[in-house]
Amino acid sequence: MSWINSRDEPWRTALVGELEKYMNITRIGKIWGTQMNEFEECKRHSVTTEEAKERRITKQCVSRKFKFNLALENSIRVHYVTEKFWDSLFSNAVTVYFGAPNVARDYAPAPDSFINIAAFPSCAELATYLQSVANDEKKWLSFFKWRSDPASIEKLSRVWNNSYRDLGCNVAQYILQLMTQKEDFSYNN
Repeated sequence: MSWINSRDEPWRTALVGELEKYMNITRIGKIWGTQMNEFEECKRHSVTTEEAKERRITKQCVSRKFKFNLALENSIRVHYVTEKFWDSLFSNAVTVYFGAPNVARDYAPAPDSFINIAAFPSCAELATYLQSVANDEKKWLSFFKWRSDPASIEKLSRVWNNSYRDLGCNVAQYILQLMTQKEDFSYNN
């Protein structure tokens, strides 16, 4: 399993440390001393460029070297779904996700398109499940069925368009909604 991470968040590092008691995890990122461009076949997608598209291609290239990829959000909040989920979902590794509690219902193309860490009571049980998936090719491949399911693709398209295309409008609407929930925004001098 890979974990591509560029910033140390103590709770994420602790979670990965606990999971490493039961399985091997390759930590990739500046803070771990392993760069994505150390993977020979991914060097053409150098991480030295500042272009986000190029970094995303490199990240997906590296993720493909593993059966699983950990996608741990910076924060656990409803609707907080970032590139960590999307980049992993579009690689050829099964996404092992911890983040937005509503990701399966509102964002994932299908409920069985990723493994939700929150569904497991312990890292030991998660590791046992991951080992069983890794040893069962049919089960592992089942996490990619959504890619040939028209309903899943349509949901993903709808989510993607609503999440990113109208981001500015969505943010403005959310702020307006917050403002209307408050009774008084004035303050006394």
